[in-house]
Amino acid sequence: MQWYAFTVKTRRELFVADRLAQLGFEQYTPTYTAVRKYTDRLKSVQQALFPGYVFGRLDIRDRLPILKLADVHDVVGPWAIPAEELDQLRRGLAALVPWQPWPFLEAGDMVTILTGPLKGMRGRLESFKGVDRLVIGVALLQRAIALEVERSWIRPDEREGVSGSTGLPSGPPSTRRWPISHSSGGTIS
Repeated sequence: MQWYAFTVKTRRELFVADRLAQLGFEQYTPTYTAVRKYTDRLKSVQQALFPGYVFGRLDIRDRLPILKLADVHDVVGPWAIPAEELDQLRRGLAALVPWQPWPFLEAGDMVTILTGPLKGMRGRLESFKGVDRLVIGVALLQRAIALEVERSWIRPDEREGVSGSTGLPSGPPSTRRWPISHSSGGTIS
């Protein structure tokens, strides 16, 4: 029995998780409490930490009953998710330290600086000896510099094409995944 991720209709993750449990499958759908502001009130709602995904533990050959569920789209590839990754996620959420959903950034991703002394700059995220850097340059001269940045300053840059003042091509936008950061608040259930 291994863990697999299933793509599901957004905002139906908890319903699908309940259906998996009713079918006898072990499931895991991490959630958090979000506060929604309406014109007349504030309301707390449970939301999936990974919108559009539910994790199920099963023999992949037994996936057909899950794929027949109305809000389930597909299994994510034929690849299992390492149990250690989900165990680490569970342990991190159970630690009750401040956290929030955070973009999964990898070296080579185009990013925008949202805060700090480099606010508004765009460039490519690189890592060297465990230190994150924003690489900006002049393409015509084929010269660049790398500025040290904090992960809390940056967000993925969603624009395509050439990266404005950086002089570096941004390439195709990468797939974004949303693991946990230890920045600020969130309530787990």
